[in-house]
Parts: sequence; structure tokens; C-alpha cells
Amino acid sequence: MKGLLARKLGMTQLFNPDGTISAVTVLEAGPCKVLGLRTIEKDGYSAVRIAFQPAKEGKLNQPLLGEFKKANVDPHSHITEIRNYPESHGSMNVRQPGAIGATDAARVFKGVRMSGQMGNVRTTSRAYRVVRVDAERNLLLVRGGVPGAKGALVLVRQSTKKVKPKGPAGKPNPRKV
Repeated sequence: MKGLLARKLGMTQLFNPDGTISAVTVLEAGPCKVLGLRTIEKDGYSAVRIAFQPAKEGKLNQPLLGEFKKANVDPHSHITEIRNYPESHGSMNVRQPGAIGATDAARVFKGVRMSGQMGNVRTTSRAYRVVRVDAERNLLLVRGGVPGAKGALVLVRQSTKKVKPKGPAGKPNPRKV
């Protein structure tokens, strides 16, 4: 699995060769430093550990500083793992509580576990296309709006699903028989 960390700088527009305008999101991508590799034999899973955005040593705790020193990398403020194997199929019973009470109570008691918000930390969006790459300034221009505020951290990964190319006027290409 390929991927890198980026910071969302905002949105702008590009003029296409045919005269139309495309909305793009500008991402400052990298440089990302490799901290280490996780292996199936040692850790039980396979992943690459990367760091992004340099930070002062005083802002980090001793275990993180030791990890950076061991990898011979300057301290960074954001660390993430990009797994090489997708998660396996699991139980679909994540947010359902099971039974919610007796049948003769005629009401549901206070404090009964129910499904609800599980957090607003990460959103995954798919099928974005990289329109332009500016290697000198470490910029990626991605077609469309990427979720998150300006300055938000974005994990850019290789797509796991194949996307069908669209034909003229945004319509899917007809299947060939």
C-alpha cells in the first residue's frame, strides 16, 4: 500500500485545455520520513510507519524522541502507520445493543446502550484524481473538495477499488458486449 501524509492548504480552480474550470484542493504533501517497518513475523501485521511535519524536541515525550533517534530521523509532530494488508471481514454487530429491555415495561429505561455517534475523527473519501504535482513546492492538486478544514492532516493513499473511467459529459462508458 502506498501513501503519504499531507496538510490541506485550501481550494482553488484550474482552467482545463477545453476552456472549462475544475475545482481542486491543494495539499502540501511531505516530505514524509520512514520511521520503521512492521512485519508479520515480529508484530503480527505488515505496515510502514511514517512521520510528517518537523517539530521541536521539547514538544515530544521521551519514548517518541527515542523512536526518532533509533530511526536516525529528526523529530516530527505527526506519526501514522500505513498497513499493507486490508482489514479482514468482521462482525457487523458493532453499534447494535442487542435487547433494550423487557417486553412488559412499555418503555425503554434510561441509560440503555444505543447506537449513535462513534466519533468525528476520520472520514474516508474515494475516487479522487491527482490533477497536478508540483515537486519543487511539495504540492498535490486533487480534483474536487477534500473533507476537512484548512490546515487539516490528510492521509493520501493508493485506491483499493478500481474506478470506472467516465465518458463524455460525465456519463459512464457503455459496456462493450
